[in-house]
Amino acid sequence: MINYIEYDISYDFYKEYTDSSIKFKEKLDERIDTIKKRTECSSPILFDKNNFIKEYFVEIFSWSVLSKKVLNDIFYIIKDECTTIVDPCCGNGFHTYLFENFTTMKTHTFDIQDEINSWNNLIVKNGIEAIEEIEYHDKLGLLLSWIDYDDLCIQLMEKYKGNIVISLGNYYEHKNDCKYLKKLEEEYNIIYKALLNMPWGLYERIEIYKRK
Repeated sequence: MINYIEYDISYDFYKEYTDSSIKFKEKLDERIDTIKKRTECSSPILFDKNNFIKEYFVEIFSWSVLSKKVLNDIFYIIKDECTTIVDPCCGNGFHTYLFENFTTMKTHTFDIQDEINSWNNLIVKNGIEAIEEIEYHDKLGLLLSWIDYDDLCIQLMEKYKGNIVISLGNYYEHKNDCKYLKKLEEEYNIIYKALLNMPWGLYERIEIYKRK
């Protein structure tokens, strides 16, 4: 039986990345500026960056953020199975940005709607069509992060022919009627489980599955 590994995530987790990457710092500042324009925090006199990041943490990054330790652990587990990751419902592209810039992974980043100053360059496209159009799945990993619709998860998995699924999100809250989790259990073996202890006191789940 595989036990959950717990990771503590702080509001300033991003400093691990900004300290080693000017590119990350510049992108973070772009994200903050973009969100500032949509809020009432545009005054440079009143603006406090640390407080702003706390208030808009999820919008800037994601519900399930990956510290460097988490990212490196995931990469170590999947690197022999995957050279590329596809995120068909990427949101702002934060996860694929980390894989592309802090590991050797290549990425395909798609979403059905655009995001101003997204973390990664995303292609606006239906995720199901996007996976269908990827020719080779042999070394392709599928990243499914906080997808709202159970049926969409199923359809994406049915189009995917590779071996590794990285699942991010609290799908277990609906386990009794979650067809997505049932399909994973039927077709894949779980090889990694993690709980992210987020700074607001809730846990986010990460699970990695390998096709049977």
